[in-house]
Amino acid sequence: MEEFLGKFFGWALLALAAWLFIPRTLYFGDNIMLYSMETGFCNDYNVCDIKQLFPPLKLRVDKEKSEVVWLNQDDGQVGAWTGCTIADKENWTCSVPELRMVGGYLQSNNPSIQYPAGYVYRIYWLASFLPDLRRTKQ
Repeated sequence: MEEFLGKFFGWALLALAAWLFIPRTLYFGDNIMLYSMETGFCNDYNVCDIKQLFPPLKLRVDKEKSEVVWLNQDDGQVGAWTGCTIADKENWTCSVPELRMVGGYLQSNNPSIQYPAGYVYRIYWLASFLPDLRRTKQ
């Protein structure tokens, strides 16, 4: 029984580690996974107060139409960012909204929207279930 529990917890720990540390962007052919969240105050160590975690988006570039099409992984909603100049799936610039991906990393003019690595997104998601233990001034 101890041997079974040891193997079970070992495999469970390995599965959790794989789920947490999947790379920032997953490449499925022409698709890119994008993780985003709205942040508030960030300290000197770049640890931020999270206001909202947005559902992951699956992105696909369409050079012919000059747009980046996105699919919301939670509800299946589809949309597109238009007016794009596209070099490839990892390097493009769109004017509506004003977004730019350089080398697979999304850049935006909105400082409160962050595009973290997949493992950072998952850690914040897990932490969102914990109670808020910060001390408040009285």
